Amino acid sequence: MSATALVSAVPAVAQTSQASSAASDDDTVSALIRLLVGRGTITQAEGDALVSAAKTRAPRSAVAQTAPTVQTGPVAAVVPTQQVAQAGTGAPGLRQEAPGTPNPSVAAPAPASSAVLVKAAGGNGLTVDWSEGAPKFVSPGGFTFRPRGRVLIDAQTTTGSRYDPRNITTTGTRALRLGVEGTYGPNVFYQFEADFADAGTEVTSAYFGWRQKLSSDITTEVSLGSRLTERGIDGSTGSDQTPFLERNAVGVGLIPLKGFFGLGVTSKTFGPNWHFTALVVGEAINGSSNSNDTWTAQFRGHWNPIKTKDGLIHLGGWGYHENFSEAITALTLNTREANRYNDNIRVFAGPLGAPDHADAYGVEAGGTYKGLWAFGEYGQRNITFRSATGLPRSDLKAWSVSSGLMLTGEKAPFAPRGGTFTLPQVNNPITAGGWGAAEVLLRYEETDYSDTQQGGTGHALTGGVNWYLNDISRVMFNWIHFETNNRAGDFTGPDTGDTFATRFQISF
Repeated sequence: MSATALVSAVPAVAQTSQASSAASDDDTVSALIRLLVGRGTITQAEGDALVSAAKTRAPRSAVAQTAPTVQTGPVAAVVPTQQVAQAGTGAPGLRQEAPGTPNPSVAAPAPASSAVLVKAAGGNGLTVDWSEGAPKFVSPGGFTFRPRGRVLIDAQTTTGSRYDPRNITTTGTRALRLGVEGTYGPNVFYQFEADFADAGTEVTSAYFGWRQKLSSDITTEVSLGSRLTERGIDGSTGSDQTPFLERNAVGVGLIPLKGFFGLGVTSKTFGPNWHFTALVVGEAINGSSNSNDTWTAQFRGHWNPIKTKDGLIHLGGWGYHENFSEAITALTLNTREANRYNDNIRVFAGPLGAPDHADAYGVEAGGTYKGLWAFGEYGQRNITFRSATGLPRSDLKAWSVSSGLMLTGEKAPFAPRGGTFTLPQVNNPITAGGWGAAEVLLRYEETDYSDTQQGGTGHALTGGVNWYLNDISRVMFNWIHFETNNRAGDFTGPDTGDTFATRFQISF
């Protein structure tokens, strides 16, 4: 009998056995599972999980629901993935398929909170996992391939400024990215992404690397190429996973010249309650090639002195040294204060003379408890200029405190492995008939460039609401009350105003 026929036979045999007795049902299903394992159709771990589920009788409703979708074609729906089940459903360590989910080989993907795994027939062991919102192809030996994408569409309006050019309404595509990622065997991994937002094309991530387990709970990796570099909590988080529409003042106000990405070598090591990253990179992959690069050496690490199933304490720090290219004859720092799509609301540092090098450092602390999270960050960037300018060192400073609460019972959207924000796993997605998940946010931040000859200061209080439709989409709303006091630029002196911004996002 073929593997597909064996899988297809499970519902019919289970139905006949159930008519006889519950005990006979369990014996028959267990025997079939052992047969599937022996023939290599499923792994031993998958077989053990199904046997355990059969004994508890928890997955019977799922078997009944998925039985009509199993076909005798080239692909058949089989065992759930190895991800954690939704609270109160299924057996431990398993995710249930959503009621009525069509065969994922011929239909649109199910919501990410209802994982679906597909196994190809023919004994090659290929599976397709839809649990992350896009098909992830997995073959024996650790070979994987998954498309990536994100669409972030923003709109905002500003009122209350004493300067009319600041009171504008704008729209824009914050990100429009497509890419792929995967692994080649148990050690090699890769990722490539390009962004088509803002009427241009820019390669963001393009790297490959080697990952190695040093012990049962310590893993290290080295990669070569362009990838998001780490600097603070917000600065190390992808733009599609930050809880607010934009990163905080530390993330944007103290950014090195290379930006958030850099082309070079990155090393990351992860332990059970800590991680450490070190990198040496040049400028962004799309940078100019007619002069020497500005080189940056950067590090970040974090430690969780307390880490339980309900929460954690996070402590971390970062630093970098950048050596500016001789082609940089002047440095201009103008940081947006009230979201991305109003260039008139900025904190100006004024035009600075030719920089020689800069040293920066920062600290981060906070924690999570169930659905609550709170973090604070502080950073400083010290810029030293070439001796010919006669300029003293300039010290740029920024800090931020923020907090959020999941109102619908989900855990705080924070990934302790790397100390970054992430997207929550929605308990009741709208694609499964629920209301999604809701989160409320609050942040206060300051950008201080007053140590420069013409630098100004800025403050912002931001309140926000996030509505997560499912694991891959959300609607965001931010209200930002800003204050700026610039000594240079078109909008000098004290000024205040309010910006209302919203975003629709899909990210997988």
